[in-house]
Amino acid sequence: MSKRPEVGAVAGGLRPVTFRRGAASRFRMTRVSKIGLAGDAIGQLSAGMELYVLTFGQFSLIDALAYLVEQTGPADVDVAVWTAAHADVTRAIDLLERARVRRMRWVVDRSFSSREPACIQRMRDAFGDASIRVTATHCKFAAIRADRWDLAVRTSMNLNENTRLENLEISDDGAFCGFLTGVVDSIFDEAAEGDYRAKMTAMAAVPGVPVPGQITAADLGRKLPYPSSRSLQR
Repeated sequence: MSKRPEVGAVAGGLRPVTFRRGAASRFRMTRVSKIGLAGDAIGQLSAGMELYVLTFGQFSLIDALAYLVEQTGPADVDVAVWTAAHADVTRAIDLLERARVRRMRWVVDRSFSSREPACIQRMRDAFGDASIRVTATHCKFAAIRADRWDLAVRTSMNLNENTRLENLEISDDGAFCGFLTGVVDSIFDEAAEGDYRAKMTAMAAVPGVPVPGQITAADLGRKLPYPSSRSLQR
């Protein structure tokens, strides 16, 4: 049975946010996809599925999302990525225009607007500032919520194709998908609409896990000391 995220007791600090699940009651499929595209690697969706795929980078996150929403039917989609290319954003817009996606929200890194100004402008024109938030992030995940599906997608992939070893995990799990949606909700609540240089958000609405040595928002606003190789060996 799925559990809620663990709760951290100290307010105002930034702590790891963890989603824990109980003993696995589902069948986990593992695949290595060396030449096949997204549809070959993912296959047919099934209720309660759990899929782990290693690829050689022959398809990207937008390929996987496009394939998934063709199976789920019209869906609300939240996407967190570090970067994207113009062609991939165009494909996301196509999903919206063809009504495969009812709503799409984006969480992107604060460097995206300076690295890819034309791409971020394309996103703003198509989805609007109300559907985009910027923070300091390197996360890549998606939450797909449709009438019969709650897909939690975790990956090393960005939206664009990258011909390197990549991983993709897909779970049909309402609690897990809701957890990811809650993370996006919190970032949207805290980051200002239209602020494309925003810093790390605290995600105050998402309970954190108690850890020794609290990291605060103030700490993240300045350069933290990098641990020495000696300290890492202890």
